[in-house]
Amino acid sequence: MKASQQAIERGVKDCLFIDYKRRSGHFDVTTVASIKEITEKDCHCLLDIAPHAIERLHSVHIYPIVIFIRYKNAKQIKEQKDPVFLRDKVSQKHSKEQFEVAQKMEQEYSKFFTGIVQGGSLSYICTQIVTIVDQEQSKVLWIPDGSA
Repeated sequence: MKASQQAIERGVKDCLFIDYKRRSGHFDVTTVASIKEITEKDCHCLLDIAPHAIERLHSVHIYPIVIFIRYKNAKQIKEQKDPVFLRDKVSQKHSKEQFEVAQKMEQEYSKFFTGIVQGGSLSYICTQIVTIVDQEQSKVLWIPDGSA
C-alpha cells in the first residue's frame, strides 16, 4: 500500500488496519476487512503480525488461534533446515537474536497463546499446528449477545 506513515497509523487507530510493516517504499498492511472476508468463507488466515496487534484483533471481535513455537536454544534454531523452505542456514548471530526475541515475546505475550509447539523439524511443527487448530475448532466459543 502506498500511503504516508500518518495515514497508516490513523487506519490502525480507526480499527481499519490490524498491523503494518514497511517494506522498500511501501507498507504491507493487514486489514480487518481482509481478515473478515477470509473468515466468512470458513477459512483460516495465517497472519504475520506483531504480538501487540492481537489486542487490536480482540477489539474488533476477532479471536485468533495464537501458536507460539518454542525452541530449546539458539542452536536448535540454527540447525533448522528444510530443502524446500529453508535452503540457507541461519547464522549463529541471527539464531541467537531470534532466540532472545522469542524468549522476551513468550514472557510478555504468553497470555495470548492458544498453544505452544516445541521446536523440531518443520514437518513436526506443521503437524502440531494442525492438531492445535483442529482442537480449537472443536471447542465452543461463547460470545456475549450484547443485550446486557
